[in-house]
Amino acid sequence: SSILSRIPFPALFEQLKQVRENGYALNTAEYIDKAFCIAAPGFDEDNMPSYAIGISGTTDFRQYPQKFKQITNDIKEACAVVSREYRNHVKRKLV
Repeated sequence: SSILSRIPFPALFEQLKQVRENGYALNTAEYIDKAFCIAAPGFDEDNMPSYAIGISGTTDFRQYPQKFKQITNDIKEACAVVSREYRNHVKRKLV
């Protein structure tokens, strides 16, 4: 079963809107009990999402909001750095 078979389209679009606003996606125990994943998108030279960087942990981790916030910020920053380096690499190859 896929996410499309479990979530009505209006709810899915609302989740995608939140992902865009937050800059990361969150999966909380959807497939494995007491597990979650935070992932952020990386962008190609056309500024299109083309990969993600993520981390998994236990849902107990969310009891520490400062740590959770720091990790989401670190993941978003890692994606921004990789995206920037990738675009610079593509530009150098085109020259």
